[in-house]
Amino acid sequence: MAGAEMSSNAPSPAATAKLSEKDTSLVAPFAAAVVQRNVDLGMLASSAQPAYTLADIGTVKALFGVPDTVVVQLRHGQSIPLSVEALPGQEFRGTVTSIASVADSETRLFQVEVTIANQGMLLKPGMIASLALEGAKPAPPVPVVPVSAVVRDRSHPADFTVMVVEGKVAKARRVGLGSTFGELLAVTSGVKPGELVIRAGGTMVNDGEAVEVIP
Repeated sequence: MAGAEMSSNAPSPAATAKLSEKDTSLVAPFAAAVVQRNVDLGMLASSAQPAYTLADIGTVKALFGVPDTVVVQLRHGQSIPLSVEALPGQEFRGTVTSIASVADSETRLFQVEVTIANQGMLLKPGMIASLALEGAKPAPPVPVVPVSAVVRDRSHPADFTVMVVEGKVAKARRVGLGSTFGELLAVTSGVKPGELVIRAGGTMVNDGEAVEVIP
């Protein structure tokens, strides 16, 4: 009876090295752009540490806030033209994909999301976009005051007042507030355009107190 030499199925050293090399390769599960890199060549990294942050920018989203007079004109699926400061002269069109059901408690604006097909990958996350609502009527002008000028009404803490300067006397004027514009607040009632208000220190001035206007 002839003898036979037995051999094992263990992988060769070359195959083991190839397997180890594959274990160190990172392969993205989808076509994407690298937006953040957290590791460098030769760096010691833990298994829980994210190496790269990927983003699919085939479509991008624009987020903006609108007042109630504008949100009633928007509909899901509505097409809206947009322009981007970094790409002057080019117009993009987006589709309304989300409209907030309630307004932001601080800004009183409704958050709207517009999705844009990013052909040619021209649009980058973080760019500033402008949009025009077709058929939207321009909002009527309203007076604004600095946020710092608005104080709680001393007699009715639920209300707000500003200190208006009439001649050389401070007068507490209860006001209705509208939308915010950065450091400014729209005033819907109580103050007329052109009136002088105390922009800081209103809590330290009493109604009827004499004040000096410093140019």
